[in-house]
Amino acid sequence: MFQKLKNIAHWRAFTSLHIPVASARIILTLFLALAVFVPGMGSLSQGNVLAAGGTTYFIDCNVGKDSNSGTSSSQAWRSLAKANSAPLVPGDSLLFIRGCKWTGTLNAAWNGTAAQQILIGAYGSGALPRIHNGPNDLADGFHINVDITGSYLIIENIETTIVNPPVSAGCQNNPLGWFVGFNFKNPDNLPDGGSNNILRYSKASRHTAGVHLQTNTHHNRILNNEFTFNNAMQVLTPTSVGAADDIGAWGILLKGRNQEVANNYFSNNNALCTYDTPPQGN
Repeated sequence: MFQKLKNIAHWRAFTSLHIPVASARIILTLFLALAVFVPGMGSLSQGNVLAAGGTTYFIDCNVGKDSNSGTSSSQAWRSLAKANSAPLVPGDSLLFIRGCKWTGTLNAAWNGTAAQQILIGAYGSGALPRIHNGPNDLADGFHINVDITGSYLIIENIETTIVNPPVSAGCQNNPLGWFVGFNFKNPDNLPDGGSNNILRYSKASRHTAGVHLQTNTHHNRILNNEFTFNNAMQVLTPTSVGAADDIGAWGILLKGRNQEVANNYFSNNNALCTYDTPPQGN
């Protein structure tokens, strides 16, 4: 709809959220709920943070080995599959080395507590650790990079993106499919499933939705992140079909209740093309 937002607390920042259900309530103070960072006005990145106490597990795509203990940087694990099997309990940390990339899905199903959250973050120096799809992950037009069903998690300093998505050749090669960077869900309808989490200092680009907060999640906080070029469309139906159903291209797709969204940066979350509506996006 528009390009980079220029002003902190600019009212149009509210279009960077798509709120399809009335029950979605953003905790906000006047227009500061989506205060937008711009160059020269502060950074969305944050240094590496370790949780107090607990066990820390390390993941290194270069020199790690899944046969290692994982409990020191010199004994780091290597794969995302091994990270998914980490025996995290309240107070523990799971850290990915900066500068590395992994393909697949990080399944964040662990549960911390209000007093002892679980930290998923980064260590080392350099670019944020990145999680993206592998070459065969998009065959069915569906992919989640970080799937969050746990509770009381802090997820920080992680980057997600989509690589070589399928496109709609008849609509300016707009990416087509259901691709989500950080997906908060509660498939078993648990009291705290996919809830009471924090996502901060992270990035999501080239998805259908950079973040998706699903209907039966609550009390999640999306803070100080960067959402750019999330331009994939879930549905692109040619005009000849006569269905006005094109939808997609969200920085954040917000549902649920008592969710907080603040101090994030949004840019170019716009579809390249749509058939039956003005170009979608936020």
